[in-house]
Amino acid sequence: MIIGLLRIKNEARWIERVVRSIQPVCRRILILDDHSTDGTPEICESLGCQPFRSPFDGIHEARDKDYLLEKAWETGAAVGDYCLMVDGDEALHWTTCPRFSPPRVQGQFAARRTSCTCGTARIRCGWIAGIGNSTGLRC
Repeated sequence: MIIGLLRIKNEARWIERVVRSIQPVCRRILILDDHSTDGTPEICESLGCQPFRSPFDGIHEARDKDYLLEKAWETGAAVGDYCLMVDGDEALHWTTCPRFSPPRVQGQFAARRTSCTCGTARIRCGWIAGIGNSTGLRC
């Protein structure tokens, strides 16, 4: 399974394009909202994403991504799953990433256990037990 992870703040103007670009391959999409004031989390929820409001003040990329990974684990991610981390203003373009393409058959996900860069979005696998303060999920 591929789980989409996005950290966002006030991305309402383009978040639908971003979410729709990863929906073909992500079975679930988790959103960490950093106190948006423009309705971004509501847009995400209407698109089927699972938003979480950040419990933190200020932006700290490593801490926020670790929090998202923990939420993925808590909400049903399993060993062997993939995480696709995309910024709230990035979209995947399937023609520019030959090793990673949308599934041809519903329920199948085309991905390899290698890193694939699509612009600035990357898909990386990595379930590693005992990493830092996380529960073992690492992307």
